[in-house]
Formats: sequence, C-alpha cells, structure tokens
Amino acid sequence: SVGSSVVWPTAPARWKSSSCPRRWRRALSRASSPATGWIRRSRRAARAVTRAFNQRLRPLNLNISQFILLGVIARGVDRSVAAMAEEIDLEPSALLRNLKLLEERGLIAITGGRGRRGRRIAITQPGLDLITSGVPIWVKAQSDLAQALGGSADATRAALADLEQAALALEKAER
Repeated sequence: SVGSSVVWPTAPARWKSSSCPRRWRRALSRASSPATGWIRRSRRAARAVTRAFNQRLRPLNLNISQFILLGVIARGVDRSVAAMAEEIDLEPSALLRNLKLLEERGLIAITGGRGRRGRRIAITQPGLDLITSGVPIWVKAQSDLAQALGGSADATRAALADLEQAALALEKAER
C-alpha cells in the first residue's frame, strides 16, 4: 500500500475529501500489485543486473555502458552518434558523456565534427587492449548470471524478449 507521506500530484480533486484517499490508495495499490507491476519489476531487475556487471567491470574502471560502447566502437562500423545510442539503448546525452570519458582516458579517438561527415570515432590501442582484457570478465559474468538462474536462463531470456516485444507493440499502438 502507499504510505501517507507520498504526495501524488495527479490525484483528482474529488479524491481529496476525507473518504476518497483510501479508495484512491486502494486503486493505486491494485494498479501496482506484483501481478501487474511490470515497470517496477523490470526496472529493478535491469538495475540489479547493471550493478552486478558494473561490479565485475570495476577492475577495468569501466561501467557496463562504457564496456558495451567500447565493443561497438571496436567493431569499426561507421555510424552516427544517434544510431550508436539507439543500438546500445542509451540516451544520446549519456552516450556523449561516456564518449568524452573514454576519450579523456585515451581509449577512443574522436575526429571531425558537425556537418555532413560528422564525428568519426575509433578505438585506440589502449582501448582495444582494455576491451580484450574485459571479454573474459564479461563472459564469466554472463555465465555466472545464467548459473544463478539455474535451469531457467533460456526461459528468462525468452520471457525478456517477449516482454520487450509486447511493450514495443503497446508503444506502437499508442502512436
């Protein structure tokens, strides 16, 4: 149930009477119950997985977003910052911050600028060495997570793919 200290600014004015807050709280409680709390549950799971991978990558002084970004850059496929952000599912502003950090560490080189040709991003030798040394850590983290899931790793992957497709279908239906 919702605590009394929580302020819900979208509550209809008629629910502010003495008899209505309880009804509103019940409705909100049902709307975010474990059976229907998709957002909360999926976000919590995503943050937990992110924290676990960040912890594993700590010896490299990288977070998971930076590691994935380095891997994308290491593949050498020429693409825009926006396309790269979409590929790794990162907001463009967060991508730019991570690119700047990687460049400051000498792991990537950014050339060019605005205009038709735009920025060119390439991995440097130290960046390639770091990503290469990080692959075994990544593989071990993946393996450990699958092992922690027991026999349900494949089913979990399939359920996550199904959840993503269902959410995309909902999003598309609302356009």
